[in-house]
Amino acid sequence: MKVVDINTLDQLVRGELEKVEGARNFGLALWRHKPHETGINWNACVKSIGDNRALDSRLREVLPNLRATFSLDGVGD
Repeated sequence: MKVVDINTLDQLVRGELEKVEGARNFGLALWRHKPHETGINWNACVKSIGDNRALDSRLREVLPNLRATFSLDGVGD
């Protein structure tokens, strides 16, 4: 797993979300938590802005791969 700081993670997540067709307006919140048994120590909430309910599930599909690939550094723990 690659360790990154929260600013880098934010950029990575936003970059992947922007690849979802039609996902021009979305809100993103990232937060750190104690590591799960799998070592994952962060989560995020993604919401499309406006009447784009069909995008909601596609936006959330981006997170599992990123959570399996990236871990947050220990700053702030």
